[in-house]
Amino acid sequence: MNLRQQLEIHQFHQEQEQEQLAAREAAEKPLRDAEAALQSTARQLYTTLRDIALTEPLDSYETDALAGIPRSTDNHGSPAALESSRAWATKEPRYTRLAEDQRIEVGQLLHDFVKRNELDPLSEQSWKRAFEILVYIGAVPVATEAEIYPEPEQVTAQPEVDPTEAERQRREEYHTKIVAHYAGKGYTAYDLDHTVADDYLRILGVRRFSGILAPEVRH
Repeated sequence: MNLRQQLEIHQFHQEQEQEQLAAREAAEKPLRDAEAALQSTARQLYTTLRDIALTEPLDSYETDALAGIPRSTDNHGSPAALESSRAWATKEPRYTRLAEDQRIEVGQLLHDFVKRNELDPLSEQSWKRAFEILVYIGAVPVATEAEIYPEPEQVTAQPEVDPTEAERQRREEYHTKIVAHYAGKGYTAYDLDHTVADDYLRILGVRRFSGILAPEVRH
């Protein structure tokens, strides 16, 4: 087979691959379009739900959202209502972990929600349900679970060292551990202790100057 034939076969395979890719994309396009339409609809519904929850009573749209929560038109904004909301807040780490300005903003959203939906402000259930709904619609910048409940730091217990074993290791290192290098050779503490003074100073890079031992500066 000559070079021209090889190029023609290669080009033929490329054209086949392109045709198959085009056919696959054409077959998948309706599915992609449908998925995009569903995602767009979901975003619109989510936005609508968020707007409703922040501006209107929910009972007209979702009767089960506040089912079982005590109702009352009294005591909203009262000291007792504030105390009830504080009692709930101390038990909700997703709220307490917010920055101060965020707590103020979310606190206002909560009070508005409880009052707008005529929930009993003296019941901690009201504040709990209101907070869960605000979290669900994305109105509360809550921390992640990992931030709220961080993994405890792993502390590795240090094994107790037997004094006898420690002394044995020290003696062994005295004869085997390299503590200095000079002229391509390594020296242990034992070697240095048995080296004449001039060689000792030379190995450690210390030079004599006017009778004073001064460390040699190495760059």
